[in-house]
Amino acid sequence: MAEELKGLVRIGNKDIPGKMPIYRGLANIYGVGRNLAKGLALVFQEKEGIPFDQKIGTLTDEQIQKLRAIVEAPEKKEIPAWMVNIPVEYETGKPKHLISANLQLEHRNTLKRLQAMKSYRGLRLSWGLRVRGQRTKSSGRVNGKKGRYRKNKKR
Repeated sequence: MAEELKGLVRIGNKDIPGKMPIYRGLANIYGVGRNLAKGLALVFQEKEGIPFDQKIGTLTDEQIQKLRAIVEAPEKKEIPAWMVNIPVEYETGKPKHLISANLQLEHRNTLKRLQAMKSYRGLRLSWGLRVRGQRTKSSGRVNGKKGRYRKNKKR
């Protein structure tokens, strides 16, 4: 019985090519890095008995649902708090992990909150300056407003 290879698997609003191993495919999701992807794949291997380097297109629909549940809420599974992208949430103080559009929305709301309270970090971010004590006298000089990596600079 030959295993059927799916062309695309959709997890976290991202299409992952079926030829990729599980741990590399998870790293394609916005908000999941290589380290967390490997940890999630190892948790999935522990629970389901499927090797973490198996092609993601060979998984059944039920296995994909279980993998999706692990990816969407890793703080509830056996992932340590230092691996999630929000180790301490502002309102609750508990670890939280967000992916794709939810992470972008949370980042935008955090910047708005910092700017509204006129914190040092919020002001520096709104001015497009460095926040964490880096030198600005000689490095980080870019023509243009708000951005160190601005494209189509005028020379």
